[in-house]
Amino acid sequence: MSNILKTTSLDKATLFNHIKKHHLCTDLKLIKSISKLDDLYIELNINPFDFQISKDELANFKKIHNISCSCFGDEDYPSSFYHLENPPSVFYYSGDIDLINKNYNLSIVGTRNSSLYGEHCCRCIVESLKDYDVTFVSGLARGIDLVSHKTALANNSSSIAVIGSGLLAFAYQGEQKLYFEELKRSNLVISEFHPHEHASKSSFALRNRLIAALSNSTIVVEAPRDSGALITAEYCLKLDRSLFAIPGDLNKKSFEGSNLLLAQNKAQPIFQASKTPFILRLDYHNADSFFTKASHESKLDKIKNTIQNTFDSNSNSPKELQTSTTKNTQLDKKRLLQDIDINEITKITKKSSKENLEDPLLDLLDSGINDFDLLLFKSHYQSPTELTKHLTDLEIQGKISRRGALFVTN
Repeated sequence: MSNILKTTSLDKATLFNHIKKHHLCTDLKLIKSISKLDDLYIELNINPFDFQISKDELANFKKIHNISCSCFGDEDYPSSFYHLENPPSVFYYSGDIDLINKNYNLSIVGTRNSSLYGEHCCRCIVESLKDYDVTFVSGLARGIDLVSHKTALANNSSSIAVIGSGLLAFAYQGEQKLYFEELKRSNLVISEFHPHEHASKSSFALRNRLIAALSNSTIVVEAPRDSGALITAEYCLKLDRSLFAIPGDLNKKSFEGSNLLLAQNKAQPIFQASKTPFILRLDYHNADSFFTKASHESKLDKIKNTIQNTFDSNSNSPKELQTSTTKNTQLDKKRLLQDIDINEITKITKKSSKENLEDPLLDLLDSGINDFDLLLFKSHYQSPTELTKHLTDLEIQGKISRRGALFVTN
């Protein structure tokens, strides 16, 4: 490799990616498993000053273009990327990186040459999920991708675009460029390619694996046999995520790929857009706050009823006892009922906070990380068996519940 570097010009960004992946990440175990930084400099036959230039270049991206980067092992590196056989060593982004782990992520993909029917189905599905905490993920290509981003923003839903070029080399104009800028400003756009790198056929195939990895599930709306959407679908299956498809016209080539997924039982069909929340089990995913609130309200009502019954029982006591307490009864009752809300809510909140501090897994669940695979990576358990045992213990203790394939705190 040294001989190659002597005769060719190594892209500084490539050098930066390579070194940062292996030496500047926050994963101490990974750092200990590889050679020292000085040894790498000797191996690559480079001057450490070249690396400093790359860091300066990255600083300029942040200062001038508001482009940040996350590297393998960093705290903000998406845990779902670790599921990939070839996770990106680094990716660049503009926008809110926390959006990746905020909601239920649903990727909606399809052909660039979409039909009116396919676009209508895409809009109906996105609109059916507007009242749920869903972030829509797609590739910002024309056709189905663009329709999903547009509809999401129109319904005040979150959206993440994963593009096949560098963030400073986005070549499309018109609506795509308009929504590219809007997503950078209000949501999130990411790319694993150097900001100045232009798109290629292979780069689009690579970005499709990131779309699948970021998503809890994927819907293929309309796709011919040679569509890149089918690459996303294959990655979705490899990652053991849920895959869905819209049945289409048997006589249209633009639906041959998505219909084939259904025929081969690789994807589950969505026959009615209004049923999408039920099919995706989003009622269970959103049940956390509802059940927690209902539980608290039920507890407060029970306490209030107890107080009410106590005063009612006093009213049925002998006349001489009623006389001795008449002056204070109504006042005490009013004060107790006013104070009980504040006291009990404070008690419940303190108890919840204490439990979460004692168990980091509950903190992860409260932050919205409810999927088993994501919990496995975020909690750093050594094996799925250990995590399963811990989740089972918490379920037995009544601290968490299962909502379909997800886990929520009680």
